[in-house]
Amino acid sequence: MAIAGLLGTGATTYSAVELGRGNRSESEKALNTVFIFTLGIGLFFAIVSFLGIEPILRLSGAALATITSQFVSACIMVSYFMKKSNIMRLSRTALRPNMKLCLEIVKLGISAGITQFAAFIMQIVMNNTLQYYGNQSGITGGVALGAMGIDGVLYAGLIADISSGVIIAIFIVPEMRKLRGGNIENFYFSYQRNI
Repeated sequence: MAIAGLLGTGATTYSAVELGRGNRSESEKALNTVFIFTLGIGLFFAIVSFLGIEPILRLSGAALATITSQFVSACIMVSYFMKKSNIMRLSRTALRPNMKLCLEIVKLGISAGITQFAAFIMQIVMNNTLQYYGNQSGITGGVALGAMGIDGVLYAGLIADISSGVIIAIFIVPEMRKLRGGNIENFYFSYQRNI
């Protein structure tokens, strides 16, 4: 997650700045560069993970479903960015790694990467603490971890998602309707002209 936050935030910021400048080709280079690096990093971690697993056929149904869903999601994303009608596209000619551009992306995304890494460390500490004190209190550590998991799902599902939807419904949708009849493409291009 830390690497994804670092590269994703950095590439998104860099692409947005370049699109704002009207430099679509540079924005596409960022998309292609981060695609190559995340693909390489993902393959590296997949190979390292599979080396530690005994026979691959012993994967449980949930693990196999997770792997399959991630693969299907990746295929959908790649097919979306290959369409010629998109503002930004993955292109075979731009799929060359660009280290200078990657350094710029890392500079822009380093704060998000550090934040994600700190959250990762905090989650490890919290899980170990719940496990230890859950076992000490007479209930199992698994019950304490399960309760924390339910709390996290409730927060993410109810509070964060609902508040995001309310913000979009109250603030963004009415503004889009005011600008150019509510058409998202017209909203984007009117925004581009005003920069």
